[in-house]
Amino acid sequence: MLSHRSRILALVAAVLPFVGVHAVQAADFAGSVQGVVKSASGEALAGAYVKLTNPEKRLTFMIISQAQGRYTMNNLPPGNYTVQAIGNGFQSKPTPVALTAEAPATLDVSLTDKQAEVPNGWVRSPGRVAGNELDAELPPAVLPDGDGKAIMEAKCTQCHFLYRPTQMRWTHDNWVQKIAWMRERIHEKPGAIDLTDQEEKIVVEYLAKNFSDKAPKADPNGRLSRTPLQGAAARYIAVDFAVPNPDSALHDITVDPRGVAWVNELNLYKLGRFDPKTYEFTQIDPPPGPRKLGILNHMGAPARGAGDSIWMAEVGANRRWLQFDTKNQEFSVYPAPPEFKGQLSGNTMRVDPNGIAFDEAPEGAHRAGLEFAAIAYGADGNRANYLARGVELNLKTEQYERLTAVRIPAVLALDLPAGKFALRIVVAERAASRAGSLEIPVTIPAK
Repeated sequence: MLSHRSRILALVAAVLPFVGVHAVQAADFAGSVQGVVKSASGEALAGAYVKLTNPEKRLTFMIISQAQGRYTMNNLPPGNYTVQAIGNGFQSKPTPVALTAEAPATLDVSLTDKQAEVPNGWVRSPGRVAGNELDAELPPAVLPDGDGKAIMEAKCTQCHFLYRPTQMRWTHDNWVQKIAWMRERIHEKPGAIDLTDQEEKIVVEYLAKNFSDKAPKADPNGRLSRTPLQGAAARYIAVDFAVPNPDSALHDITVDPRGVAWVNELNLYKLGRFDPKTYEFTQIDPPPGPRKLGILNHMGAPARGAGDSIWMAEVGANRRWLQFDTKNQEFSVYPAPPEFKGQLSGNTMRVDPNGIAFDEAPEGAHRAGLEFAAIAYGADGNRANYLARGVELNLKTEQYERLTAVRIPAVLALDLPAGKFALRIVVAERAASRAGSLEIPVTIPAK
C-alpha cells in the first residue's frame, strides 16, 4: 500500500491523533520567546496558533495564544527561528527571531494575510479526521495531463483511489520503488490487471514529473482551524520534527514508558527514535535475516508491548516478528511458523499486556477497511495462544465469515492448560465507522 504518512514526526499534547506528551518535558534549554498576537485591526487575539520553526534543527513548535493574545514558549534550543501566527481565517507573515541564552526574545505578530487555502490535493476538510477509506465519497481526483494519466486512471484505480498518489511528494527513486512494490502486490487483488514493463516506466516518469519532492507543496496552515480555539483545545502544544529523508514514509508511532517516540521508516527499513527531551532523532537497523531483502521488505507499524518492549511484524522475505527492548535497545526475533502461510502485513497489530502479539493476515478477505485483533478467553479469564486470520465481512449480508486460527509460536504465548475457549474477534470497520465482533469455539489440545 502507498503510505499516506508524511515525513513529519509529530508529538502533541491535548489534541489527538498523534502522541500525547503531557508527562514529557524538554531538557533545560535556554531559549524563550514571548509576544502578542494581533488581528489586522490591531486587536489582541486569543486562541490563535503560533508556530516557531527552526529549519536547522528541523523542528517546529506550535502553541496557542492565551488571554490578551499573549503567547510564551520556554525551554527552546537557542538558534534562529521564524514565528508565524494563524487564526480567525488570517495569518501573519513569517518573521525571523533569534533565541539566545542571554535573554528572552519578544516578538508581536499581526494577522495581515488571508489564511492559506485547504492544500491542493488534500481532500479532507479542516476538522474532519479521516483516512483513505473515505475517499470513495469524493469526486474522482483530476490528474495532470500526460502520457501516464490514462494508464493510472485505468489500472491504478483497481487498488487505490487516485487521491493517494496526488498527495505524495517523492523522489524519482522512491516512485520507482513504489510502483515496483505495487506490481509485487497486485496479485493480492483478485482480477486486477498488472502494468506492463513499458507502462511501469511511463507511470514512474509521470509521477516523478508531477508529484516529485521538488513539486510545489501546499501551505499546511490550510489544515488549521479557522476559528479561535477555546477550552481544552487552547492548551494545545505540538512539536513537529521533519525527518532528514523525505522518502522515509513514516508508518505509525508508539511511545515507550520514558516518553520516547518510535516510528517505522517504511521505505528505509529502519526504526526511528525521537527523544522529546533532547529533540534528537536517531535510527536503528533491524537484525539481519536469513534471506536476501527484496522490494517488499519493511517493518510494520510498531505496537507497544509489555514493559519496555515494542513489537513489529516484518513484511517480505524474512517472515518474522520482531520484539525490541526500548530500554536496552536490543532485538529479539521470532520467525513465523512454517504452517503459517499467510502474508504478514503488520498494518494492524495489538499486543496483549501479558505479552501476546496479535497480527493481521488479509489473504482472501473482503476487508472493506477492517482492522481486527483476536483474544481467546477461557472460563478463568486467561487468554489463549491463538492468532486470527482471514476474517471476511460479506458486504451483502454484513456477516463475518471465513475465520481460521493458528497457533502463535510458543515463545509468544502463555502456557495455558488444555481446554475449550471462545475466540472473540473484535473488528473495527473504519469505512463504516462502527465496530463488530465474532466468536468461534477453540479447543486447545492436551500436550
